Amino acid sequence: MVPIYATPSRKGGREYPGFTAYYKDANGTQRIYRASLDKLRAEVKARVEPFATGEADSLLLRGAGRAVYERATSLAAEMGTELDLAILELKKMKAKEKQVGATLEEALAYWHHHHDCSKYLTPSADVLQAFLAALEAGGNSREDLNDMRYRLGRFTKARPSPLVENTREDYRRYFRSMETGPRNRKNHRVAVKRFLNWARDEDYLPLDHPGMPLFKSRVKTPPKRVEVFDVNQRELMVSKARPAETPMVLIRLYVPMRTKEGGLLAWEDIDPETGMLNLYADSTKKRAARQVHLVPELLERLKPHWKPRGRIYSFKNFYRVGPRLASRAGLRWIRNGFRCSSISYLYAVVRDKGRVADEAGTSVRQLEKHYLKVVPTQLGRAWLGLKEYEHHPLEPVQVVERLYREEKQVVRDTDSPANVIALSIPARVDERHELLPLCP
Repeated sequence: MVPIYATPSRKGGREYPGFTAYYKDANGTQRIYRASLDKLRAEVKARVEPFATGEADSLLLRGAGRAVYERATSLAAEMGTELDLAILELKKMKAKEKQVGATLEEALAYWHHHHDCSKYLTPSADVLQAFLAALEAGGNSREDLNDMRYRLGRFTKARPSPLVENTREDYRRYFRSMETGPRNRKNHRVAVKRFLNWARDEDYLPLDHPGMPLFKSRVKTPPKRVEVFDVNQRELMVSKARPAETPMVLIRLYVPMRTKEGGLLAWEDIDPETGMLNLYADSTKKRAARQVHLVPELLERLKPHWKPRGRIYSFKNFYRVGPRLASRAGLRWIRNGFRCSSISYLYAVVRDKGRVADEAGTSVRQLEKHYLKVVPTQLGRAWLGLKEYEHHPLEPVQVVERLYREEKQVVRDTDSPANVIALSIPARVDERHELLPLCP
């Protein structure tokens, strides 16, 4: 309802009829003056009622409101979009976060942040350099940076065009062309997916970019058979190791740890008194600290090489040591052979997959799939150097006293009656009912 007021005017000593109506729109309070009441009512009805009933599809703007609208539409045109699209996208975001209210400038700023096309044509190699710089600034480890640099460098070399030009079929064709195992191909896909997600967040890709396609195999391939070294092969490889390599080779053969964890190991991390080895969160794959038990035979073999402090293996890369030792010994190198051997022989003694998995820093599922080969208990005890009645700290055993074990008690002469203990010794009785000594 719009109020109408009688507002007559005077001119030349005469009074003229007049009527005024007030209503509100987007630009504030509006005023209409007419001399005829019927004409004023008709004009008010023509202006106001369509907006009140929702029949009008346009709104007349004046003053500051019109200037803001015209500027917003011109900016939207420069961005290559429509103003209503920007408003709808901001409205969806506000509704998702349970927020209300926004201006046209906020809608355009939100659209510009998520639809900036200026970086779309950047070559993939340049995007990779920016990604590595962001990882380094974020404090990622050197191993993670080297892994991303190797995998994504291979990807950008095969696809040097801008990322926005790659289709889903291009990604499928690239991964099908990789001549590597399924596990390495999966890790490669994870690295590329991580790269694309970062590029989308940094406006190198549009916000609605589909990303990596899904890879589903119809046939589930069985895992490869796990292979291990035997004791003779182990000693042959140890004999071919250089003095700087021998301590780490021994630790890798006895302890179920990863190559990276061993490369960062220091002498201070080993406690020879308790037989424990400390692995810290910054050097483990799972970013969780754990302790590993060392068998007495390993501690004895490390004594000639013991140092008070410093890295156990002072060189940069230990990954090539195992294949080199196997080549010197005339053996075929088993991929991940050190870790598979130590895990398999440890399980042969402990017979508890949960404890062995915790010792190795992995899960029971991964242990069964990639690392475990069932071997006899005798071979496991021989590998760990356990003696006849010696047990591994992880082995769940029940201590039973040996029946034939003789205990000697030292009896000392004393004059104190309090130290005298009365003993009742049974005697043997023969057929003649004579008391005989207990021992002949």
